[in-house]
This record gives sequence, C-alpha cells and structure tokens, in this order.
Amino acid sequence: MISHIVGSYIRAFTRNGLGCAFCCLLLFVAACDVKVGVQAQNNRSYSIRGVKYLVPWETSSHQESPNSFKYTGDSLSFTDSGGTLTVNGKNYGVVKAGDTVDLTTTGKVLVNGTERATQ
Repeated sequence: MISHIVGSYIRAFTRNGLGCAFCCLLLFVAACDVKVGVQAQNNRSYSIRGVKYLVPWETSSHQESPNSFKYTGDSLSFTDSGGTLTVNGKNYGVVKAGDTVDLTTTGKVLVNGTERATQ
C-alpha cells in the first residue's frame, strides 16, 4: 500500500524540478520512524539587573526606575524592587543576578526551575 502511494507521488512529482527532492525526502521519512514536534514560544523575557524574567506573551506594560521594575499584563503583574520579587501582590523573596524567574505557568513562580513559595 505504501509503495503504491510512494510510486504515485514519484510519477506525479518527477515532472518538475522539485519532484526528485520531494520524493527522496518522502522515501526517507517512510523508511524511518520520524516524529516532528513543534514547541511554541509563547513567552517573552525581560532582563533586569541580571535577573531574567519569563512572562506569557500577552498585552502588557512595564515601568522602570533605577531600583525597580513593574510589569502589568493581562494574567499577572510583578515588581522587582531592589531584588525583592512580588507577584500578583504576594512576596516571593529575594532574587539575584544570574537567576531566571519563570512566570509563564499561571499560579506558579519558578526561580531557577524550582517552585518558590510566598514569604
């Protein structure tokens, strides 16, 4: 069955220049167990005094001053005030240069891959 389908594609596509390349690719995929995954990057990042913040891709605004950063989005808000992290009005402790704060999962604050509890 597969060889019949492949043969049909070969006959149909060898009439143009791209046909041969497509046929080779089709034969390769048919011979292998290939799984293709698509990973959507639905976030954006901010770097504040060496701390990387990952936030959902959403309508948002932010304000910066020398010692603080305030982000307000559709699903969350956070501030970094002198290294103290507040998310949706709750204190999550201190973050420092080199840390990565992931706020892309609703209701979770991950610092360097570890969930952080409120202080």
